Amino acid sequence: TSRLPTAAWFTRAGAFTVDNLGYLKNTAGLYLQGWPVDAEGNIATDPSDLNRLRTVNVGSVGGTAEATTRIQLNANIKSSQLVSAEATDASAVPVGANAYDPATNSMAMWDPETGAGVKPDFELTIPVSDSKGGQRTVAIAFLKSTVPNQWYSEIRAIPASDVVTGPGL
Repeated sequence: TSRLPTAAWFTRAGAFTVDNLGYLKNTAGLYLQGWPVDAEGNIATDPSDLNRLRTVNVGSVGGTAEATTRIQLNANIKSSQLVSAEATDASAVPVGANAYDPATNSMAMWDPETGAGVKPDFELTIPVSDSKGGQRTVAIAFLKSTVPNQWYSEIRAIPASDVVTGPGL
């Protein structure tokens, strides 16, 4: 018999500890589940298929940190989002003064206090690991384009000082 749960529960927050068998569980006794990956880190199945979930066991995981090298995002973006003035200005001829431009007037430049930059329609933040195992955050910002079913997107580090510049970057 298995002590592991069969029902699916979803949470955005979690404080997990390792049990005596190496499984991650929270204070309510619920186990963390995820989709299995192959040796290259690829999800070998449809990530929306909950029947493929496996309980996460870290009992045999070593202590070597490895930097995040890839992020995969499956999303359904809200089609009813209104097109912003900045996106409309970007498609105008000539281009409008406040137009979205990733080089000169970007979402990464957005400052709600001054109004500088372009306010994203929405933004996702994703935790990633650096090469020493430290947690960093990247944000993906989205702005609806005037072209149907097309969006502008930008990815940036939070804070921006977490980005190291140099050859190859």
